[in-house]
Amino acid sequence: MKIALNRHRAPLWVSLLLLGILLQLGWRTRFIEQTPANGALLLAVMAPTPQNLAMLPAPERQAALTGVQARGLARLAERRGALDEAAAWLQAGGAHDPADPLTYFHLCRLEWERGRRITAAHVCQAGGVPATYWIQVGLVVEQTRNFPETVRYFQMAVDANPQTAEGWYRLGRAQFEQGRYADAIPNLEEALRLGYGPSDGLYSALGSAYTATGQAEAALATLEEGLVYFPEARHLYLGQVAAHRATGNTAAMERLFAQLLQLWPQDGYVWGARGELALAQGQVDQAITCFIQATAYRPRQLNYWQGLAAAALRAENTAVAADAYLHLQALAPRRADIWLEAGHFYLAQGEDARAQAALAHVLTLEPENEAALEGLAALASRTGEDGDGQD
Repeated sequence: MKIALNRHRAPLWVSLLLLGILLQLGWRTRFIEQTPANGALLLAVMAPTPQNLAMLPAPERQAALTGVQARGLARLAERRGALDEAAAWLQAGGAHDPADPLTYFHLCRLEWERGRRITAAHVCQAGGVPATYWIQVGLVVEQTRNFPETVRYFQMAVDANPQTAEGWYRLGRAQFEQGRYADAIPNLEEALRLGYGPSDGLYSALGSAYTATGQAEAALATLEEGLVYFPEARHLYLGQVAAHRATGNTAAMERLFAQLLQLWPQDGYVWGARGELALAQGQVDQAITCFIQATAYRPRQLNYWQGLAAAALRAENTAVAADAYLHLQALAPRRADIWLEAGHFYLAQGEDARAQAALAHVLTLEPENEAALEGLAALASRTGEDGDGQD
């Protein structure tokens, strides 16, 4: 009997389809509940054709309108481009159901998207719309790395509630990610004043923004305060390194790196940062040592292999440079710039076969790459001269 029952069980997709229909019907029922016999509303929701939409009553004549109904009708109006009507629906729904901030949120959003920022802020404040609504929307957009759009949402959060410490932090952080350091500083400062955190991200971003705008002393003070709360946050130490580097304080940088490597002796990130500093200061042998350590702990980090190759070339250590380029080619088969650099290195070393392969690969990625074409032409010319000499 059990087998027979299983044999007649509906497939999973059928069950899911039926469940979806039932949920949709439940939503429709909720949408029109508490509404007097309103056939026009039901028709508009079930089939939003122009004819059915034309039968809807005006917002000011709709009695006992719930927030759910108001938002649905406003959405229908928005789709037709009737933004004033959409706003009227939301105002009617908010007035009838003032305890529902979601309706005011949609009205705030509508006014904001129409460029009425001050009006939108007043609507949010009057309707008790939490700033977290805007923050959550901004965080979703932030995942797409669309920072200009993210900034707009976080700006609305602080407009809606100027006392939201998280809103100021998110706004400043998004501006920081855009490289708008001067704009980010007052917003991050406001987040700190309002008591956001403590957050190592806040101290790091504010310290780095100070450094980027030439305020090294403020950066060091901020980062030092952050280390009181987060003594094991390596990026705060590295922020201090950057601040000292901006002022040319080599001795302070050396002390910090000694402390960092004592705390994190197997951290490739720290070794890589130390190698970059050594390379910038012309300490090529020390840079090679540091980048070798960095690549040992982070073997797939391209910029460490690039740093190793650059340091080795400056030290005329062709064996280390050749090994670095082999790793770079293996790690980045689609990076034409890396293959071009490797090709030129092989060409300079007289490794014609490797140079030929590397430069030809560049042309498969960028057929019009002039530097690769010139390199192959030089290689062909040299090969032809060698052949003439042998004849």
